[in-house]
Amino acid sequence: MKFLKLGFVLFLCVIMLGWSILELPRLLPNTSADPLLLLGNGFVKLKQYDLAIAIFTKKLDVDPNCMGAYFNRGLTYIAQSKYDLAIKDHTKVISFSPAYKEAYFYRGYAYSIQGQLDFAIQDYTKAIEIDPNYASAYMDRGSTYEDKELYDLAIADFTKAIEINPKNDFDFVDAYVKRGNSYAKQGKQDLAMSDYQKAIEIDPKDEFAYVNRGLTYTFQKKYDLAIADYTQAIKNNPNFSTSYVYRGNAYADLKKFNEAISDYQKALNIAQDAYTFCVLGITYTKVGNFSSAITNLEQAVKLDAKGEFIWCKDALENARNGAPTP
Repeated sequence: MKFLKLGFVLFLCVIMLGWSILELPRLLPNTSADPLLLLGNGFVKLKQYDLAIAIFTKKLDVDPNCMGAYFNRGLTYIAQSKYDLAIKDHTKVISFSPAYKEAYFYRGYAYSIQGQLDFAIQDYTKAIEIDPNYASAYMDRGSTYEDKELYDLAIADFTKAIEINPKNDFDFVDAYVKRGNSYAKQGKQDLAMSDYQKAIEIDPKDEFAYVNRGLTYTFQKKYDLAIADYTQAIKNNPNFSTSYVYRGNAYADLKKFNEAISDYQKALNIAQDAYTFCVLGITYTKVGNFSSAITNLEQAVKLDAKGEFIWCKDALENARNGAPTP
């Protein structure tokens, strides 16, 4: 009877979730597989997170000690950006299994998103103690160290992640990019460029490597090389707005203001943010279009809820007085 119930639930999953019939031989023989967990995971696959959580919660109503339901529900809460609830569920998993490295990893991730960086580092470190070859934990701990501006520690962790993946796995091309970023923030431009180049060699389609190498070229005032890298990043991912913004900045530095305005507009068509509205408004002042400058600078100030871009207010005042911002 248990097998028949499992088969019926999986049949529903084929209909409702679009699973291939070819997947059933892999799933059906495992009669120990929990049908509610399978169904919940299917809804996660469809990004039907509320339904998934309802299924996992139902499983916990039936079996309050089901570690898998807590873990999967915690992951689903992360997908919904409900980090407090995710932390609670992964903490429950750890209470059941103190050596479950993934629970520490994902709880650490939730802490890091909340800005609780020290707690995040503690959890990543615990995951590494459990599995010294846990490359993802080194990666995320390194990113957290970078957020704390502890660049030597970040570089050490990114280096360890690279050592664990000697075959240059595409999944960890990000390690070279992030280590390059830490080197760049230390002013070690040559080491940063070497890492970006390595990332590009591993994955020529990675837009982040090109963008960050372009930033380094911009810092070095090698604008033509920077623009070439931003252009390649755009070819790799036309929907990554940052590439347009940085290429626009390079054009603006070259006083190619019309090209800069075009790039800022393309970026805003993808994603709207205070910084891009601000630099677009300032660039409009450079070509004497103060009406457009004021419109964009007002939008920038409106979006800048945290007051991060005080210089935008100064630029707006200048535009209202008919003066370009230097």
